[in-house]
Amino acid sequence: MLLLENKKRSIFEVNVFAMITKTKVKEALERFPEEFSIDDLVEKLIFIDKIERSRQQSRNGEVISEEELSADIEKWFE
Repeated sequence: MLLLENKKRSIFEVNVFAMITKTKVKEALERFPEEFSIDDLVEKLIFIDKIERSRQQSRNGEVISEEELSADIEKWFE
């Protein structure tokens, strides 16, 4: 896990070693048409990874309130 802001949990945390299962990849492949581009497959796998990662973060309590999000966004425009 990389922390991008003073060792404080924030929306900027990035899990470098996120994994998806073979089962998820197989399920995604089954939904594709007979012919598809590698770009389409990679895009879908990235999407699946992001969903799985966010679900895990939610289960781990790694969430922030709307107020914290608003405060973080306000800091961007200072």
